[in-house]
Amino acid sequence: MASSPTHDPSTSLHAGTSLSSTSKTPAPPTDNAAPLNPASPTLAERARGAIYGVCCCDALGAPVMTDFTADKTKHKPITLAENYRPVTLFNAPPGSFTDDGSMTLALATSFIADNGKYSRSTVIENFKAWYFDGKYSSLDYAFDIGGSTSTAMRTWGERVDASDQTQEKVDEALNIERCSGNGSLMRCVPVGLVMHTRPLKEAQRVAREQSDLTHPYSRCADACSLYTALVVGVMKGKSKQELFDFISDFDISDRCLRKNIAKYTTIASWATNYPGLNHYGYCGGEVATTLETALFGFFTTDNFADGALKVVNSGGDTDTAGAVYGGLAGAFYGYDAIPDHWVKGLQRSDLIKDVASKLGKLAEM
Repeated sequence: MASSPTHDPSTSLHAGTSLSSTSKTPAPPTDNAAPLNPASPTLAERARGAIYGVCCCDALGAPVMTDFTADKTKHKPITLAENYRPVTLFNAPPGSFTDDGSMTLALATSFIADNGKYSRSTVIENFKAWYFDGKYSSLDYAFDIGGSTSTAMRTWGERVDASDQTQEKVDEALNIERCSGNGSLMRCVPVGLVMHTRPLKEAQRVAREQSDLTHPYSRCADACSLYTALVVGVMKGKSKQELFDFISDFDISDRCLRKNIAKYTTIASWATNYPGLNHYGYCGGEVATTLETALFGFFTTDNFADGALKVVNSGGDTDTAGAVYGGLAGAFYGYDAIPDHWVKGLQRSDLIKDVASKLGKLAEM
């Protein structure tokens, strides 16, 4: 297949540590930093937490999506006490997850079907079943679909097989900077959940390959690679300090993504340097600001709900930023850390429960 640039971001860490090692003693928390790690959930609980985290935060953020110029004074923040709101933009009931949750479930189901292995053809068939038939959707049809994803899915839909030639057509249309959206990042948490026992570079390669299917631009692939490495670290029980140190040393090839991450020199700096603190709606549909917003919620809070609310109340592409946060934080804190009324209020709860349970079993293999 015609893949993203061959540059593979480094997996080196400060002080010679790695995500497959536990040799580093976590540094003490700095001011404003979240506690380094919670009580350790099981691998299955982490995987279940990630899947539910994506769907819950997607459903929380979908009703309050705004554009880049939105007026914060007109926004009614979501609170922990309330349940989901209806997604009026799409005439969807409360608890409806959008394309973020649907494509995550589709990708997760492909790993389940192939016993933990990545199969491009299975992923494509699942994505097509969602896009054309509404499978994995919280409604009976796919909705809230990004432009790059639509273009790619129409291209894949023209072919009966997942061939390299079709990937080349996707690359020709979408391997450009203006197509550096967040549509591949939002769905990629299953890669790290399933592949955490394999060499990190293998998991990162798969993260980049699944990105190529709809978002082949290098910035998207870099973001998926970094995010997957963080999920792998979480599955190995790494603390927030260790995860932060890994980000600091991660060799990001894309200039824009590298610039967005470089301004955070300590965990505490996430509480002061995040541009969204002074710009409501900072997180648009671009992959770099989406990842940054999700990490802002993750590093400035010490529990799942507070981080979720911080992200979805920040304006902009809140369903996707929420989903990216939810996948990482759900794995970090575990399924039991997600508020019960958020779990029970989701549409298609039977589907989510089934996928999360089966993926949890894969995560323990």
